[in-house]
Amino acid sequence: MKNLKLRAWLKEDKEMISVEEMAFDTKYVRGFYKLDSRWFKLEQVELMQSTGLLDAFGTEIFEGDIITKDEGETFGVVRYGICRSSLCFYVEQNYKGSELTFPINTNFSRYYKVVGNIYKNPELLEVGQ
Repeated sequence: MKNLKLRAWLKEDKEMISVEEMAFDTKYVRGFYKLDSRWFKLEQVELMQSTGLLDAFGTEIFEGDIITKDEGETFGVVRYGICRSSLCFYVEQNYKGSELTFPINTNFSRYYKVVGNIYKNPELLEVGQ
């Protein structure tokens, strides 16, 4: 089984941290924040899992990342869920009022660039929609 790599969006502080440890029994996550390793309650964060893939520029792709294929044109948001009756990472794209989804894989990721994420850069989702 592969190791899960997670990051967390701190809802109140509006900051992203790497998750170092999770305590399932007490429902806490630990991450490095403001020069210290701290514990946060699960309800204080939004967790995002790494896809295990890198974009065309070597940036790790996580759930919630906003990706683009062409400079300045938002392509979609990376999600995790059911694709063709199994769990996978996929891209969700709203195009002219309809929602399109498709799975991502190693070949896919080399053509796209992470330009932000849904928490830090929600304005990117409005471009080209």
